[in-house]
Amino acid sequence: MCEFICHGVPSPSVFRAYIDNINKKNNSLITKFKFRCKDHGWNQSGLQLGVEYETNQNKHKRIFPAFMDEYMCGFLEDIFLRPSCYDCKFKRIPKKTCDITIADFWGIDSVDKRFNDGKGTSLVLVHGEHGQQLLDAVQGRLYLHEVDYHKAIRKNPPLLKSAKLSEERRAFFSELRSKGYSKVSKKYMNTHKWLFSTAWRILGNIIEKIVFTALALIGIKATEKKLTTIRQFIQFCIVGVSNALVSYVINIITLTLQRPLGFRYDYMVANVTAFVLSVLWSYHWNNRYVFAEGADKRSRKKTLLKAYATYAFSGIVLNNALSTLWIRVIGFSKYLAPLLNIPFSMPVNFLISKFWTYREKREIK
Repeated sequence: MCEFICHGVPSPSVFRAYIDNINKKNNSLITKFKFRCKDHGWNQSGLQLGVEYETNQNKHKRIFPAFMDEYMCGFLEDIFLRPSCYDCKFKRIPKKTCDITIADFWGIDSVDKRFNDGKGTSLVLVHGEHGQQLLDAVQGRLYLHEVDYHKAIRKNPPLLKSAKLSEERRAFFSELRSKGYSKVSKKYMNTHKWLFSTAWRILGNIIEKIVFTALALIGIKATEKKLTTIRQFIQFCIVGVSNALVSYVINIITLTLQRPLGFRYDYMVANVTAFVLSVLWSYHWNNRYVFAEGADKRSRKKTLLKAYATYAFSGIVLNNALSTLWIRVIGFSKYLAPLLNIPFSMPVNFLISKFWTYREKREIK
């Protein structure tokens, strides 16, 4: 029995709607279609991937790179994979259901650049004696090189992890039925969303590489679990900084709008307004990107309420107390006070959010 590592299978109905939309735009029928073609080489960046099709009017269309194509963007965002792909029962090691696993060897350059000829390198995992016998039988017809297992799977997360269930999936299919493909493609399957997700992922990889190098220099072995935790924490800090900036901007805008009223405690109104809106901002990014693992199992309402409770102390009580100290006692400007609050409120938010608000549910075994 042989298996291959699969990212996920997209919905046939969405693909049919995508093809119908192209036919309608071109006023013709597609007679030949290539998805994820690698005419421009083979690498993990996705820039070499493309879409190519021909119509019954002998029109030929090439779309490179792939993220310029709406369907590819939706596929890479995991919005319309089949339901079982979000909870695949075969994403586990050791393998008891097959003898051999085959896959693309993503990340081959970090293992040995000599094996990357730009045309594709395969990864083969052997499970048990029978699998080894099968590989030995064809060894003379292959160019084989044994590598460390952990290095081999580092860039192949689909071996062990199912695709992450998109929060937008249910809304996507509901609107697809009610509003049609053209409208949902513009809303959910656009290049800008994919580029942001990719940039966030690249940032995480850079952070991971820096941390991995730093730990190696001081003699600490960086396990995948440690790297994931550190990477998550730094991303959480980035969201925290952006949240502080959003809160500050909203605070200034609210103060400016209240100026004609001459309200004595206008800074308190500004703090509360900034709190309500900035928590929604941080909840969105933390729940969708930083703590995405297990997000589909968390109650949105409950998590959002926890987020508000987490920020309530630092966002209202602590900020108002500190602002009163800076403004009424020390005499600082009310426009400067929100910035002075950040070093005190941010660490509190980090700790509570990390260990309570977005804490993953532990399964009882």
